[in-house]
Amino acid sequence: MDYVEKSYFQEELGKSNIFKFSELMLARKGNWIEATNDEAIVDQSLISALNEKPKSGYTKLNLENECVVFFWLAKNQLVVKVKVKKATRASTIESMLQDLKRILKAANLEYAANHDSLTGLLNRNGVKLGIEQYFQRLSVLEDDQNIDQSTSGNNSVAVFSFDIDHFKQVNDTFGHGVGDSILRIFSSRLKHAKSQLEKSTANTFILSRPGGEEFELISIGSNHRTQLNQISELILKTIRTPSIPTDQEISEINPGGGATENFPKKILASIGVAHEVSTHDGTTIESLMDNVRKKADLALYRAKNDGRDCVRYFDDISLSHGRVIEYHPASDIAVIDIGRTVNVKPGDLYQVYYPPFTGDKDCFIDDGRSKKRLGSYIPIESAKIRVLNAQENISTCLIVSRQTDEPIPTGALLRRVPLGSKPIFVEPRHQKLNIAGSAKLVENVQDLIARQSLLAVLYIFPGFPPFLDLEARSLLLADFAAAIHMIFPSGTEIFAGDGFNVYVTLKVLPPIESEADPDPESDPETDAQSYIESLIKKLETHTKSRVGIFMPMSTPAGVNITADIALHFARAALVASADKPLPKFFKPSETLAEWKNRGKVEECLADYKAFKSYGVTDSSMENQLGLSILAADDPNKFPLADIAFGNAHSQEPKNQFFAANAALTKARLGKFDEAYKLLSSISFSFFERNRGSSYAVTYGKSSLEMEKIGNVSTTDFHSLLPRLFPKGMTIGPNKHQIYRTWMKELREVKLAT
Repeated sequence: MDYVEKSYFQEELGKSNIFKFSELMLARKGNWIEATNDEAIVDQSLISALNEKPKSGYTKLNLENECVVFFWLAKNQLVVKVKVKKATRASTIESMLQDLKRILKAANLEYAANHDSLTGLLNRNGVKLGIEQYFQRLSVLEDDQNIDQSTSGNNSVAVFSFDIDHFKQVNDTFGHGVGDSILRIFSSRLKHAKSQLEKSTANTFILSRPGGEEFELISIGSNHRTQLNQISELILKTIRTPSIPTDQEISEINPGGGATENFPKKILASIGVAHEVSTHDGTTIESLMDNVRKKADLALYRAKNDGRDCVRYFDDISLSHGRVIEYHPASDIAVIDIGRTVNVKPGDLYQVYYPPFTGDKDCFIDDGRSKKRLGSYIPIESAKIRVLNAQENISTCLIVSRQTDEPIPTGALLRRVPLGSKPIFVEPRHQKLNIAGSAKLVENVQDLIARQSLLAVLYIFPGFPPFLDLEARSLLLADFAAAIHMIFPSGTEIFAGDGFNVYVTLKVLPPIESEADPDPESDPETDAQSYIESLIKKLETHTKSRVGIFMPMSTPAGVNITADIALHFARAALVASADKPLPKFFKPSETLAEWKNRGKVEECLADYKAFKSYGVTDSSMENQLGLSILAADDPNKFPLADIAFGNAHSQEPKNQFFAANAALTKARLGKFDEAYKLLSSISFSFFERNRGSSYAVTYGKSSLEMEKIGNVSTTDFHSLLPRLFPKGMTIGPNKHQIYRTWMKELREVKLAT
C-alpha cells in the first residue's frame, strides 16, 4: 500500500467513531513503519507483536495502562492498532475486524475509481475530483477578507500534456510487458518532478495518466511564462537525465525480470503546454479545463511534428512554429499549416525563412565515417506573406515581398511580425464582392480629412460564424453591406478590410436648421458619439457585429491626423472592444490594456511604439504598457517597464498607483533605494486599502533593504511591519513567486523580533 492508498484508508477510518483514533502501521521492504509520519518503528516488543500474524487476523494484548487489539489486513501488510476495554468480547473484536475489512474495501474501491491501476497516478475521474476540491478551497479563501482580493483574477490553470516518443515501437520490439515497465518508470520520474515543483513553488500540481502513453500535469496558481518555462525545463531534465531506463530503475520496477538488454536504451517525450486565467465570468471549471486541454493537445501535436523530444507552447504556435505546406507561383499564393485553432487571423503578417536558414537547424560535416556538428544555420528572412483567409487548420496567404526569385519551399519556417492593431493593406483578391479595397479607402479618408468632412471611421467585425465557407461568407457580407447602406446616412462608404471585416466612413452631417435656440450645454463630441451609437444600435438588431470607432474631433493632442493614422485608431478601438458587442471609441490606453489582458506583450509594444510615433502622450497608456510587461514576467523587458512607469509617474506625479507600479518595477530590478523613495512618498492609507498586496510586500522588502544599509532606522522598520501586515495577514495564494519569497523573508524578520 503506497502513500496515496494509505491516505484513502485513513480518511475512511476517520469517518468511523470506533476507529477514528486508531493507529496505522505498514510493512514496507521488510520493516514496519508508522503511517502518520512514515518513520520506522524501533520498539522491539511492538515489532515482535506485529510479526506474529495470527490466523484469526487479530491479537488482543493487555498492557500495563491499556488494552489494545492489533488487526492484520491486506495480506498482513497492514496493521490497525485499536484501544479497547479489557472486558471486550471476542465476538465484538471479530465484528470490528469485519468492519475494518469493509472500510478497507471501500477505501480500495474509492482509490481504484480515481487512480490508474498500472502507475498509481490519478485517472481522469481523480483529476476532476482534485480540481473541484482545489477551487472549493479557493472560494473559501476568497471569502476571507484578510486575503488580498486582487489575486482572484490572477488564478490560472496550465496543462502540460506528455506523450512518450515512439512508444508503439517499444511495445512492438520489446513486448507489452516491457512497455508497462517503461510506463511505470516514466510515471515515477514525473512523480519526482512533481515533488520538486511542490517544494519550489506555491502552486498546486495534479499529475495523471489519462491513458496509453499519455500523461498530464496540471499546475494551478500563478503560471507566468517564466514559471512555465522553469517547470518545462525541470520536467525535461528529469526525463532526460539519466536516460530512461537506468539499470536500477529496471531492477526496482521488475525485480528478477530479466536482463537490462531486453529494455530500450533511451526513452524521450514530447510536451505540449497551454494555460488560461480562471475568471469569474460564469465559465465553468469543466469548460475551462476542456479548452486548456484542447490547446495543450494542439501544442503536443506541434511538438511531435517538430521532431519530438521538445516542448511547444500553444501561444507560440502561431508566432514561430508554422510552416509553408504549398506554394503556387502562378498566383503568388502560399498555404501554411496553421489556422484559426491557433488564433491565426486575416491580416497577420509573417516573415518566411527558407531551409536551412530557419534558426532551428544545425550544420554538420559527414566524411562517410563520422558526422560532426560544426555550428548552427542563422535565421535569414527570405520573404513576407500576409494571411488572406484563415480556416480551421490552414491559412491562405499572399506574398507581400521577397528577397529572392526562388519559389518558396515546402517546410519554410514562419515567424509572425507583431503589428499590434496596425492595418496592412492588401487588395481583397479572394472576395467575390463589389466593394472597394485599400487604395480607394486611403484615398477616401485622406480626402475627407483634407475637407474636414470626416465624422468617423468605423472598423466593423460582422460576427459571421467562422465555419462558413468563402462563398457563404461572401453572400452574408454582401447583405451586411446592404444593411449598412440602408441604415447609415447618404454619403456613407464601405471598404474591404482584413478577412471579412469592413471599414465604413461617415461624413460630417450638415447642420439642421431649427427655430429653437441651440442648447448651450451641448457638447459636439458627445452628440456625435450618441449619433453614431444610435446608428450602430440599429445595425445590431440585424447582426452581432463589433465596432471600433475613431472620430477626428477626438484626436489625441499632438497628433496630426492622416488617413493611415485614422484607420489604425479605428482598428485599435476594435481590439479594445474585448470581443464584446458594444461600440468602442478609440482610447490608446484601452487598446494596450486589452493586449495586456490577452497576454500579448509584443502586440502591446507594437501599438505603443506606433501611437508614440504619431505624437500620442498619455500617462494611462504608459502605465498599461508597464503592466503588460510585468504581467508577461519577462525580466529582459523590465527596463522598458521601468521607463514606461517613469513616464506615467512624471506626467501624473500625484497618481499613487502610477508611483506604486513604478516602485514594483524598481524592486524587481533590484533598485530598492528608488523603490523605497517612491513608496514612502505615498499616503499610508493607500497601503491600508491594499493590505497584503504586491505593493505592501514591495514596501516591506524595500524598507528591509534600506534598514540593512542604514538608510532606515531599525526602529522605523520594525514599526512599519505591523502596519503593513497586521496579525493574521497574508498574501494571496497566487502571487508571483518573488513576492512570496519576500513575504517569507519579512515574516521571518518579524518573528525573530
